[in-house]
Amino acid sequence: VQQQSMASMIQQHGGRLSSMVADSVVPSFAEYIAQDTHLMHAQLCFNHITDVGARVLANHGLRYNNTLQHIDLARNDIQLAGAVDVLQALATSQSPLRALDLSSNPVFRDVNESNTDLERLLSLLPQCCNLRFLGLYDTGMADDVGAGILLSLRGHPQLSWIEISGNQLAERSAHALTDTLKVNRHLKRISMASNQITDACVRNLLASPQVMAVEGVWLGGNPCMPDLLQPPLHPSSLMYSVEMIMEYIQQ
Repeated sequence: VQQQSMASMIQQHGGRLSSMVADSVVPSFAEYIAQDTHLMHAQLCFNHITDVGARVLANHGLRYNNTLQHIDLARNDIQLAGAVDVLQALATSQSPLRALDLSSNPVFRDVNESNTDLERLLSLLPQCCNLRFLGLYDTGMADDVGAGILLSLRGHPQLSWIEISGNQLAERSAHALTDTLKVNRHLKRISMASNQITDACVRNLLASPQVMAVEGVWLGGNPCMPDLLQPPLHPSSLMYSVEMIMEYIQQ
């Protein structure tokens, strides 16, 4: 795909390029967004983008883009190294990106808390200062990894919505959420549905004034008793769409 045809494709589809952009096409897309464009939203989900494509997108596109506010990279083949490259580009540039969705990528598959790339990711997250939404649904996140991610957000200046449903989060992540909310006043929406949150974890969350002060914690599909859940702990999932995210991050 040449630059002219990439521009035509984006003009035709308005940045919604699901099932159209494989690794081989990423360089053309990265070159396009590195220029002065008016593109604010890019939907690249349901493709076959790997760590190779993610690195090209990060280093040759996102690092130089000054218009994108939301990029949807869900349902690709991006692993931890690719996610680190994306965050590195956001952290070391003037990127205005407010919403990043990496859901349903194998980012944390077989990753534990001693992984050096995970340490890099945890150090980069607070530096992605403009992020307000982070989607990590169904990324193979173990409980220790989830705890590390939540704790890394203690000093994040703007993130207000994190989607970490569909993983293996349990007691450590629940405690980490409580600790994070003691110092982070920006985080308002936490979706932790379909994990391994038990009754004991829920009782600890209910005992935290900081947790009770947020807009909502969504816990549907966890092995806890539904009758324990009360606002702001919701016995359901937080369904979201591109439109919902865009509207939310503009507030």
